[in-house]
Amino acid sequence: MIERVHTFLTKSELAYQTLLSAIQSGELKPGQKVTLNELAARLGMSLTPVRDAFTLLAEQGLIERTPHHAAVIAKKKPSRSEEVSLLRAILEPEAVRLAAMYANPAQIDEIAEAYQASLDAAKNQNARELSKYNELFHLKIAEASGSSFLIEFISSLWKALPAQGMKLYDNAPAILKSHADILTAIRDGKPDEASALMAGHVGHAADRAREYFDRLRQSDSEPEKDA
Repeated sequence: MIERVHTFLTKSELAYQTLLSAIQSGELKPGQKVTLNELAARLGMSLTPVRDAFTLLAEQGLIERTPHHAAVIAKKKPSRSEEVSLLRAILEPEAVRLAAMYANPAQIDEIAEAYQASLDAAKNQNARELSKYNELFHLKIAEASGSSFLIEFISSLWKALPAQGMKLYDNAPAILKSHADILTAIRDGKPDEASALMAGHVGHAADRAREYFDRLRQSDSEPEKDA
């Protein structure tokens, strides 16, 4: 069941954020067909906000519109994943460098809160919450950079991330250790160290994405076995 996001948003924004979260978590799977009526009923909304959400998701390439007020969840392509990873590797190390230089105490506290929430999610074996706060950790760093362009671009990249199949929870110890080191570098005001740590962190994420798509390509190329 799709878990509705609770926050102060318009109905269209709420529908978009809820469906985006369901796509990123894998609750709505690549290739799955959904309809406006079905999702409106599941979210307890009228058709209009869900239609608005469809429009935004289609513009981002996350769904493909089909006839009869329906859509198909887009399949993640290696080329798109590699492009996202490349851009993250350029932008996020610079964002954390600026955060280490200019973040104020309140912003550092917000980054730390996202980190602590991800620790709690891992301890409770809550993969959905871990994914949520993993993303929030990175977005709070972008916000602390003070660059409106970096905030906008990095946020867009995270919306395009192929979360399905990445097995974030399986990599939780390494991810959280990396986050802890990055947070320490920000707190200590060490921009070069923070940037290097983020570059390595994003690089490992790109490697996991590459391994995932390699497995997909291998499974697609294997001949079907007789039943």
